[in-house]
Amino acid sequence: MRHLHLLFFLCVFVSVHAQQSLTIKLVAIDTTQDFFSKKFQTKSTAKDSLEFKKLLTKLLLKIKSAGFVAASLDTILCNSANCEARFFIGQKVSSFNIRRGNIEQSFLREVGFKSQKQEQKLSIQEIEKLQSRLLTNAENRGYPFAEVYLDSFSTEPSSAIITLDKHEYFLFDSIQLMDKVRVKRKFISSYLGIKSGKPYDESKVKAIDQRINALQFVEQSQKQTILFDKEKATTQLYLRNKKSSVFNFFLGVLPGGAGQRVLITGEAKLHLFSVLGFGEQFNIEWNKTLPKTQVLKAMIAFPYLFGLPLGVDVRFELFKRDTSWLDIDRDFGIRYQFAGMNYIKASLKQKTTIVLNTDTNFIKFNRRLPNSIDVNTNEFALEYNYMNLDYRFNPTRGWNINVGGAAGEKRLKRNSTINDLRDEKTGETFSYLYDSIGTRNYQVQFFLSVEKFWRITKRMTVLTGFKGKYFHSPTIFENEKYRLGGLATLRGFTEESIITQYFAMLNFEYRFLLSKNAYFYTFFNTAVVENVLDKKRSDLPFGFGAGASLETKAGIFAVTYALGQKADSKLSFRNSKIHFGYVNYF
Repeated sequence: MRHLHLLFFLCVFVSVHAQQSLTIKLVAIDTTQDFFSKKFQTKSTAKDSLEFKKLLTKLLLKIKSAGFVAASLDTILCNSANCEARFFIGQKVSSFNIRRGNIEQSFLREVGFKSQKQEQKLSIQEIEKLQSRLLTNAENRGYPFAEVYLDSFSTEPSSAIITLDKHEYFLFDSIQLMDKVRVKRKFISSYLGIKSGKPYDESKVKAIDQRINALQFVEQSQKQTILFDKEKATTQLYLRNKKSSVFNFFLGVLPGGAGQRVLITGEAKLHLFSVLGFGEQFNIEWNKTLPKTQVLKAMIAFPYLFGLPLGVDVRFELFKRDTSWLDIDRDFGIRYQFAGMNYIKASLKQKTTIVLNTDTNFIKFNRRLPNSIDVNTNEFALEYNYMNLDYRFNPTRGWNINVGGAAGEKRLKRNSTINDLRDEKTGETFSYLYDSIGTRNYQVQFFLSVEKFWRITKRMTVLTGFKGKYFHSPTIFENEKYRLGGLATLRGFTEESIITQYFAMLNFEYRFLLSKNAYFYTFFNTAVVENVLDKKRSDLPFGFGAGASLETKAGIFAVTYALGQKADSKLSFRNSKIHFGYVNYF
């Protein structure tokens, strides 16, 4: 009878006070008065009695769903501007017998609920997880206004029906760019994974902020809006151009040798982003690492060709090692793009090594091939790249992972100088040296790079990283090995001065942020590499130091000071490395 009186009162109350704003007070008559403030907070005002009624109905369902099955709305006391709602709460139960109501079995299986039973006993925590998963699944399948709730409660035994109201079904409509920016709508649609005619997906909408933040060439001027109308969801993006193309250079001051007091090294880069508006990237880099040693790199990447999840990635590298040899590397790749800039890449890698100066004295004395010979290789490579950083230029949290491998054929090219060189004792040419190793062999290599950024406080970030590579072939020459050392790899050492068949490198870096793009940092890095003094053992070089990256109107200036030690080079301030850098965005 009490509930009938309450229902009658609500009906009358709604008709009388439908247009008045009300202040709400909630009271629990059988428990402590902080029950609502701690666990079940709700709005303190309602614009009218209709909203007040909806709030109470939802609140009661929420209380029951939390395990207070016997809860009820006991009394409502109101005057012209204030209402007090008194609830009976009752005892909390730890589990329910849950019946699945109108939810299809297939929908339950998709969220990991595989039971075939019509009714099942679940704990409160299990029910909350199930509700959350059902709601997320519905929102990601075209039902942005779906609701999941328990109703039809009974107390003996404690049971309820779990119900899913999907409401209206929506499809994505086209993306609207609200401002004129240097990006095409087709690219941004593919990049975000929001395509016209596909079911609305809440997870893709929630990822917009992070994914736009990862782009070099645009940024959000305000948060996106989603317009729902006639079963269509239109995404409105408010973007503005961002200086993204990069020109930078670094100068290194290193201890000299061969009569030089110091050695000046240099590096210059030009990176162009989305000049055509399709998210394309063009890079060209040059650096001088050692006396008479230079590297030239070029790369062009074009993602989401014709709006498809396919892209091209072509790279070229020329490496000249003083007067010893010249390496020419080509990489012709096709990417399968996932949402964002994550991708799987398949490529053909080709490498040609041309020996510029054959050490004939070494051959005559040792009667074996020199450490560097002419080689042609063809490899098939697979690579996976995953990046989930909160800000690409200076991350504070997130992952950056690159893993892959390559396998193929290596052909040794007979050097004419060696073929014509004669043994002074036997009078025969040294061409027979190729016969013992064969001119055709296989080779394989694997690589893994993992970086994790940990945000400690608003201004402090820690970077931990691992990078490793391994190369295997029946015969391995010096010009085929990896080159470590320098600002981009193992700091504390001369650029590309460590030659090794394999390496496993660890990096630890602490950053104190000055602004979005500026920070002070300290670092420690170490690696397991080949030991130049004992090939049967590994060396463990390590380096440490500090630096700063400072943002000004003219660009970003960087300075790094580093020390390092390895098997054939002890720790010494005389061998310290100083790098100066400048980055200009335009």
